[in-house]
Amino acid sequence: MSFAPKIMITLLISWTIIAIAMAYAVTIRHRSDTEASKAIVARCRTAQRHRRTLRIPLTGVYERVTYYYGEISIGTPPQRFRVIFDTGGSTFIWIPDSSCRSSACQNHQKFNTSFSTSYEDIGDTWRLQYADGSAVSGELGSDLVSVNGLKVRQTLGFAGHVSGHYVNRKYDGVVGLGAAALVPGSNIPTFMKTAIDGRVLSEPVFSVYFPSLRRGANAKGEIVVGGMDATRYTGDLTYVNIVNNTKPERWVVAVDNVSSNGTALVLSGQALIDTGSTSLRMSYEAASALHANIIGAKAGDPGRWLIPCSLREDTVHRVSFTIAGRAFHVPMADLSFKPRGRHQALCLSKIRGDSWRRDNWVLGIPFVKNNYCVFDMGAPLLGSRIGIAELND
Repeated sequence: MSFAPKIMITLLISWTIIAIAMAYAVTIRHRSDTEASKAIVARCRTAQRHRRTLRIPLTGVYERVTYYYGEISIGTPPQRFRVIFDTGGSTFIWIPDSSCRSSACQNHQKFNTSFSTSYEDIGDTWRLQYADGSAVSGELGSDLVSVNGLKVRQTLGFAGHVSGHYVNRKYDGVVGLGAAALVPGSNIPTFMKTAIDGRVLSEPVFSVYFPSLRRGANAKGEIVVGGMDATRYTGDLTYVNIVNNTKPERWVVAVDNVSSNGTALVLSGQALIDTGSTSLRMSYEAASALHANIIGAKAGDPGRWLIPCSLREDTVHRVSFTIAGRAFHVPMADLSFKPRGRHQALCLSKIRGDSWRRDNWVLGIPFVKNNYCVFDMGAPLLGSRIGIAELND
């Protein structure tokens, strides 16, 4: 079997499995040209004629690391998997393969290609390399992906090797919802691109609702694909175009200012709206300025701070981010991790500072679970944009 030279792309994403935003490399070994992706789109167009909006229920996990997972089915007959939906730059769908012998795979559902009559072998391999040394790799294949009744044929990765913190998570794989139309370094369309080109969605958008634990441990989150739910937010959506200086395109918006407990800090940057990150990440200087306005905050490890655990009950004081002239808030109650001990006085802050960062920030789950986010991939003449509004509590 002959392969073309490796295509290596390095970019910044955040991935809940490791709970921080970090650089990774995507390596895909190609055997074929673009015909496979063209065939996927063609089959998708003929398979379904009716456009629709679908709702994907999400279950929140409120442990040391907070995340939200939903369910998808793959293959014929369908094999079910729990997945997270990641807007933080990831554009790839991957799930464990039955061949995976890594310890991280043992407590997760694995896809058995021999059980699916609709599976098609592509013959290419893929590998995701993460900055902490962990990696995911395996074979590329094509199969039917069903999300709450919507079915498309999609190229996805079947992982034969998985490492990292994944072993302790309650989800099996990742559905990438990055803004780029194609998986970087390949001709593979993203799930949203496949659905949009197949003309199966009412609108080329998806929207995200993450409930806070304050709304009850059993509160369900939701992703609406092809539309939005206006009952989830109050007031009007504020739309902002994503910045066009990221390659590949990402869900990054300009932040005009930041305030802490009503005090403007004269900070600005560009922030990735990231459903796959558990933290708010920014430059060390910006994070330090924010913590200076939090009573009782103490510096910890480099780029980390400790804040009073009592603030986990504080919904009055907050950090605010001004985007397109409007302030969007995150209460102190959502800005610390759970204490490790029952009588612990200080908790690890979810605001992180990185010395290598300048204006490339990350607004992760603490931001998303307080603000309704609509990711619009098809605004006429404007390109991709994000609509944001305060959640309707």
